[in-house]
Amino acid sequence: MRRPLALCLLLAAPALGQQTPPAATPPPAQPVAPAPPPAERTAFQLPFPEDKGGGVAAGTAGRLELEPDKKARLTGGVELRYKDLVLKAQEIEVNLETKVVIAQGDVVIDQGPNRLTGTIATYDLETKTGVLHDATASVSPELYFKGTELAKVAENIYTIENGTVTACTDPTPDWSFAVKRARIEMEGYAHLRGASMRVKNLPVIYLPRLIWPAKQDRASGFLIPQPGYTTRRGASLSLAYFQTLGRSYDTTVYADVFSNSGFYGLGGELRWAPTEGSRGELSAYFLRDPDASLLPDPSASGETLSETRWKLSLDHVADRLPFGMKGAISYRNYSDFDYTRDFERNLDRSSLRAIYSRGYATGNWGSHSLNLVLDDRQTLLGVGNVVKQRRLPEIGYRLRPLRLGKVPLYLDVDSTLSYLDIERSDTYASSYGRFDLSPNLKLPVKAFPWLALSVNAGGRYTWWSDSVCRPGSEGEQPCGSGPQQFVGESLTRAIPTASAEIIGPSFSRIFDGVGSWGKLKHIIEPRFTYAFVGEVDQDDAGRVPFFNEVDFTAATNIGRVALVNRLLGKPASGKGGAREILSLELARNYSFDADVPLSVFQGERDPWGPVTALLRFEPGGGTRLRYQASYNTQASVLTQQTVTAGYGFKASFAEVTWLTRRRAVDGEREEDQVRFTSVWNAIPNKLQFQAQLTLNLNPSTFRDAEGVLQEASQIQQQQYGLSYLSQCFGFQLSVRELRTLRSTREEKERDFRFLLTLKNVGTFLDLSSRDSTADDN
Repeated sequence: MRRPLALCLLLAAPALGQQTPPAATPPPAQPVAPAPPPAERTAFQLPFPEDKGGGVAAGTAGRLELEPDKKARLTGGVELRYKDLVLKAQEIEVNLETKVVIAQGDVVIDQGPNRLTGTIATYDLETKTGVLHDATASVSPELYFKGTELAKVAENIYTIENGTVTACTDPTPDWSFAVKRARIEMEGYAHLRGASMRVKNLPVIYLPRLIWPAKQDRASGFLIPQPGYTTRRGASLSLAYFQTLGRSYDTTVYADVFSNSGFYGLGGELRWAPTEGSRGELSAYFLRDPDASLLPDPSASGETLSETRWKLSLDHVADRLPFGMKGAISYRNYSDFDYTRDFERNLDRSSLRAIYSRGYATGNWGSHSLNLVLDDRQTLLGVGNVVKQRRLPEIGYRLRPLRLGKVPLYLDVDSTLSYLDIERSDTYASSYGRFDLSPNLKLPVKAFPWLALSVNAGGRYTWWSDSVCRPGSEGEQPCGSGPQQFVGESLTRAIPTASAEIIGPSFSRIFDGVGSWGKLKHIIEPRFTYAFVGEVDQDDAGRVPFFNEVDFTAATNIGRVALVNRLLGKPASGKGGAREILSLELARNYSFDADVPLSVFQGERDPWGPVTALLRFEPGGGTRLRYQASYNTQASVLTQQTVTAGYGFKASFAEVTWLTRRRAVDGEREEDQVRFTSVWNAIPNKLQFQAQLTLNLNPSTFRDAEGVLQEASQIQQQQYGLSYLSQCFGFQLSVRELRTLRSTREEKERDFRFLLTLKNVGTFLDLSSRDSTADDN
């Protein structure tokens, strides 16, 4: 049976049966017009039948007209609430049997973060669906649309007729899509038909149909096509499709087409994050370059590149391996060393000269650490000269300083066990094992608070399972006709090492501060360090296969004396501790080995090296200054100077570096270079300018193809960028020029890139070009 409907009328003010007496107030100084009485509001509750889901619509209105069990007419500015829905309008008619309302005049429908507005609305309170005319919508996540007719056809699905869609909140949006029809599924896709993209009110591109994800989470679908342009390949269009593969995996496939005949590219990406602390990405791209057969292969003299050029990358991070270890893999490979220069859009990448891949696993347990490393490095030293080095693998164990008993004596150990593979063009190639062990004992002595002393003693033992032989070296194995070759003989080397450091006696004095500094402290601190590495048999040194710094060692018997002046300041406000404002260090090295002088000038050997100076000044407020110099006392020449000055405020900064080098023999400049870097946030978090400039004040000279002496340009590199970020879009504009001196010419390479991103859409436009010219002069 249908239960009888009950209607409860409540008068909000004044309440039935009550009269509120006016408060006693002093008479006004001057007569004023009486305030109009507040408009009476009717509070209502409208129950719905149980067979329609029940519930009660409540709210207030200026006037209520009721047909029991059928409908209610509310006028005079109405606010109606039903569950999580709030509906406001000038007039509302409620069908009590169907829960359908018809609202007119300044209609506003709020449901959580979503808002719909219009002039007329027909809305079902139970299904929360309906149609609005001359309507607008603000829907999470930050999507705004309007139309002559807007329908909410399901919980998260909307349709639009003759309207616009945007992510901008401005009355005239920076960008929008004018559409004939649209169907938008929140946390799904927006399907637009007859879409015209507009910048402000200006149409810029027409798209018969457009689909993009309208959700905060990942969503499968076609990405926005990206046009581009390069001098060599002409105009291009990049097409991509993104596909989710569950919560932890997704993939993207893409294709590039170019206007120049024969060029095309295909690629794909796979990403994964199956567990917390585990994530990775695999990327591959193949490009057909019909002009490659005309280009020289830098890694193989006399050969040309293949038409199929490619790149491959793999990255994986695992932060939660067994036994508390963590690891990562980073693999990179290219078809040739010129790939990045020819095809990468990243302007920060110059011509590729090294390809490096690495995988590691590491763990730390107290003072002990263990590292497992596999890596592959290919280095281009010159045309046709490539060095390939691999560690397959290398196991490293390290013992951090560990106190031995109760005495202040500390032991630390570094060791590696490696299987190495090396290949040098036109020289040798082999695989061999290597073991390296470096134990060290450290004895710190702190007899006085103004003096610190530490002494180290240890050694280095290295074993190679194979060794090389050079022409002219002695031994049973012949060296052959090449410059070097492996001879199948193991080799060992043991070298003693020692070092010492003395700091002090230190002197200090405290002064009253100035400005923002409450106290100043001046410290004078002499320092002496000593380093000793034992001699290596020269015949054995010639047999060592060189792989990295472990294999190279030189006898050392050098001391260093230094005088350091430091000025520390403590803020007058008392906030924060003391920090260094100014420091000046003067130092000089001395060789205790008479056969190894540190300076030779006009045949005279001097055990003393040049005098070096290092000045640092950071008074605060973003100002910093650094000066470094080296002075040859024998030649009385300032052989090297480096000055760096910078100033930063908020998120902006500017820095300039000046570097000069002079020959000790005649004082002539070998290098004179200025580098300038600046980032200026003209409008914080919105508009930013970047600039980098490198000048060679002492440019090189070269002879052109006709033998005429020419001078290279002073500008070596310059790069300028502009980026802007608004509420709903952003763009980046960057230009770079790089000049490289070849044998008979100066090459100039220019890069240009423009990147436009739209909020909730992603990258919409990516234009880049690269132009290379050769100045033969």
